[in-house]
Amino acid sequence: MRRTVSRWRRVLLALLILSLLALAGSKPFWRLFYPFPFQQLVRDEARRNRLDPYLVAAMMRVESHFNSKAVSHRGAVGLLQLLPLTARSLLESEADLRDRFLPGQNPASVGDQAILEILLDPGGNVALGCRYLRYLVDHFDGNLAAAVAAYNGGMGNVGTWLRSGAWSGRATELATIPYGETRRYVEAVFRLRDLYARLY
Repeated sequence: MRRTVSRWRRVLLALLILSLLALAGSKPFWRLFYPFPFQQLVRDEARRNRLDPYLVAAMMRVESHFNSKAVSHRGAVGLLQLLPLTARSLLESEADLRDRFLPGQNPASVGDQAILEILLDPGGNVALGCRYLRYLVDHFDGNLAAAVAAYNGGMGNVGTWLRSGAWSGRATELATIPYGETRRYVEAVFRLRDLYARLY
């Protein structure tokens, strides 16, 4: 009797392990650990700005872990962690964004609270963050690695690295990015971009 119970326990344990292994290889299982909140919003804004939605999702995960109310110690706000000064500049220079988020108002004369409210709103933050990323991609002649590095480390720094040869700007040479924080940021974004593309 004992042997029979013991054998059944082993069989049940083996079936449980096999079930867990099968589940672990499935998209639904991994989506629990790598969710994609605001998915339709990201897809819409990425399309509007000719960006890869999986890249935007990866940046959101690294920037704020999808927390729309996140505020960094440097004052960056929301899902894509934009500085209010950057947001104001985008609203001043981009008529379509201004019409969407500040209709009939001059961005230069609205208060800081109005800019903060736009950045804390997922729709406003993702729209402005995608437009800023598009600006960086265009500035670096389509070089996504340089644009993502500039999103974290600043356009001036990345421009200096490229001109001096400190970094080639190639995605295959991320290990040579001079700033450790920016290097880790870009590596994480590209790794997560590939993961999100496989899962979603």
